[in-house]
Amino acid sequence: MRNLWMALLWAVLLTGHVGAQAAQPPSHAARPLRGVLSTSGGSSVELGEGHTVALDANGSVWSWGNNGNGQLGDGTRRERALPTELETIARVKFIDTGTRHTVALREDGTVWTWGANRMGQLGRPASVSEPTPARVPDLTSGVAVEAGGDHSLML
Repeated sequence: MRNLWMALLWAVLLTGHVGAQAAQPPSHAARPLRGVLSTSGGSSVELGEGHTVALDANGSVWSWGNNGNGQLGDGTRRERALPTELETIARVKFIDTGTRHTVALREDGTVWTWGANRMGQLGRPASVSEPTPARVPDLTSGVAVEAGGDHSLML
């Protein structure tokens, strides 16, 4: 299992996301995720269409990759080749990605979303994208979240 995680992390670090190819690993490639993901559980990695989010065992969210719709949640629309911890959301229990959006369930049962919203997948009226995590109104007792192409679900 550890080798699988290492292979995934190398692919992500070389390209900014899984699936593309890079000529040569950067000299700093072995360090960015040290301590972020644990092989003993409590962490997860979710892949969108060109962006990646990771949830560490402490409930912190890390993101990297394409960011044209704000799907990284860092308040910008700049691509990031290396994982960046989101300072605007913490104590996350579950996370998932859609094509160009991300949905998170916090420990308190609230649902937070960010990224593309052309189909209303952020749980608010369809509009422009949202580059930072925002709480979905009236969803306060969630137990799980799931994201698909242009939709999000909460149980």
